[in-house]
Amino acid sequence: MISVISEFVFLSFFFIFSPAFAEEYQQELTTESGTIKVGMHTIPENPLPGQDAEIRVDFINAGTNQLLEHIDFEGSVINSKNTITKIPSIHSVNGSTTIPIVFMDKDEYKINVDVNGILFYQIPTQTVTFTKSIDGISESSDSGGCLIATAAFGSELSTQVQQLRETRDNKLMTTDTGNTFMNFFNKYYYSFSPAIADYERENPLFREAVKVFITPMILTLTIINHVDVDSEEKIILFGVGIIFLNLLIYVVIPIFVIIKIREQLKIKIHQV
Repeated sequence: MISVISEFVFLSFFFIFSPAFAEEYQQELTTESGTIKVGMHTIPENPLPGQDAEIRVDFINAGTNQLLEHIDFEGSVINSKNTITKIPSIHSVNGSTTIPIVFMDKDEYKINVDVNGILFYQIPTQTVTFTKSIDGISESSDSGGCLIATAAFGSELSTQVQQLRETRDNKLMTTDTGNTFMNFFNKYYYSFSPAIADYERENPLFREAVKVFITPMILTLTIINHVDVDSEEKIILFGVGIIFLNLLIYVVIPIFVIIKIREQLKIKIHQV
């Protein structure tokens, strides 16, 4: 239960302070000139073969660690059979771009990114090459996804788990702030959630307690599924609002109830 509470505290903390963190990537490489860093991650993190996915690439000034504006680049995705998928010429206005991709087979892919322009000026091509293994393991299986909720409600197809997945995929992952949050959160979440999920399966009483505990959190998080979130400002605004709502449910109300109970006990003791 402490781990579940710490999960909530971390979620709240990150939503408030996410702009202060630097982006983290599945892979980050520097071009041969040493002046441009390129960060890459796929969405979802572990796509299935044949699944619609995206490659996100960010271009960063290696000296200042700030996103570079107006980057021109192209590239390719190559599997072990030398089947090539071209990445057409793209102009990235703010230094961050997502590229639709389908990794057709279980395989190891090389993702080449060729930077050939910056701030509307052509430069000698600088290339970085990332490697991505597609192993057919889904984030939403028992090895990933909403492990604690899946174990609590008995199936990844349960309404509650589907609502959480919808919040993640259709709301959070559509914004830079949401992507940044999910990258940090996943690294923390998967450090403890498998153990919690296993204990839920072994202990029905604990599973029911977790279910009762996380249900209000799920209900408040899924509020975001029913509102129009089309900007970074809105995702932060709704995120902060949901945090305060959960603080009210999990902290303020319990403290108020405890205080009232103690007051009633004191009155009874004095009456005796």
